[in-house]
Amino acid sequence: MMFPLAKPQRSVGRLGAEANAILRGTGEHNRGLVVRAAQPQARGHEGPIQGSFVILEAGDNRHSDTLSGLLNREITAQEVLKLIRSKHPACVNVVNANSLTTDEPAPVAPPNQKS
Repeated sequence: MMFPLAKPQRSVGRLGAEANAILRGTGEHNRGLVVRAAQPQARGHEGPIQGSFVILEAGDNRHSDTLSGLLNREITAQEVLKLIRSKHPACVNVVNANSLTTDEPAPVAPPNQKS
């Protein structure tokens, strides 16, 4: 019996993301993918990320070769899906909000206290 993969708790689809947020792939199909979204991503939207984005890293996944040709240029989810499906017709989009997460903010160090 196959069990569905659990959605990441911190997915962009679940939490949303701010404009210019760095988004990372969380699934086997988009492992290592890193993109910067140009516009805010609405909480509750689990389909393709909205607006344009820039692929910063193609990652180490089945689509890495295709994605490498798109590095550092502005593109949309529809354009990415078209390219991916030209080689793998049944694949889901690597930039779906439910399979991306935002970078965790760096922890803030407490101020130094003088004794």
